[in-house]
Amino acid sequence: MSCYYVKGLGSMGKRRVRCLMALGVKPENIWGNDIRQDRCDEAKEKYGINIVDDESELDFDKIDAVIVSLPPDKHKIGVDIAVKYHKPVFVEASVVLEEKR
Repeated sequence: MSCYYVKGLGSMGKRRVRCLMALGVKPENIWGNDIRQDRCDEAKEKYGINIVDDESELDFDKIDAVIVSLPPDKHKIGVDIAVKYHKPVFVEASVVLEEKR
């Protein structure tokens, strides 16, 4: 059973959740987070995934990969989480002139 952490639950994050579910991942094996509570509420209600306030609530021994669905200038935030916990990361190519935090 694979478990995933989706960082960012806007339109692309929700699409990634749907893709995972289409691949057979059960909602209880998907964890998500977004800075906007309405997006967290919608993802939990529509897809039944687990919501966390931040990654410190996760047991990364059970997470198989991190999926970054943040705006391009914020991709590094999600990638840094994956690197910190030694997890594979999916992130679309970022083309930005400078890092913003």
